[in-house]
Amino acid sequence: MQVRPANLIDISALLVLLHQMHEQHDLPSANWHKVSSVILDNIRSGVVLIAQTDEGEMMGSIGGKPSQDWFTENWHLGDHWFFVRPEHRKSPAAFKLLKAFRKAGQEMNIPVKVAHVLADSVDRMDKFYGKLGFQRSGTLFTEIHDG
Repeated sequence: MQVRPANLIDISALLVLLHQMHEQHDLPSANWHKVSSVILDNIRSGVVLIAQTDEGEMMGSIGGKPSQDWFTENWHLGDHWFFVRPEHRKSPAAFKLLKAFRKAGQEMNIPVKVAHVLADSVDRMDKFYGKLGFQRSGTLFTEIHDG
């Protein structure tokens, strides 16, 4: 397997991958035009990485761009998505994607901030990020509306 930067030719495959991610979780309806724009923007001015098999199958991806928190002028590289297909989760794809994303931040000389916001995998993802040396820096709470 290899991890490589995404290019414009990858946009359709990334949309398929992110659609699969969206279907696996109880998320609000997606605006796929907006998702396409974010993918394009991240390819052009951020970091989009793809893990693929030696045969070229997309195993997963991480994408994001430099930004600032609302209260500071300091920059960080934050992710917009990070997803590895279920059938590849026992492979090193997730570790390699996140290590390459971290390296991109180091090359930009800015820290990396990553988040996981899907309630069904909090403990597993906390452990995963911890193994790579990330420290938990907060918690996200969501109000649930019925119907």
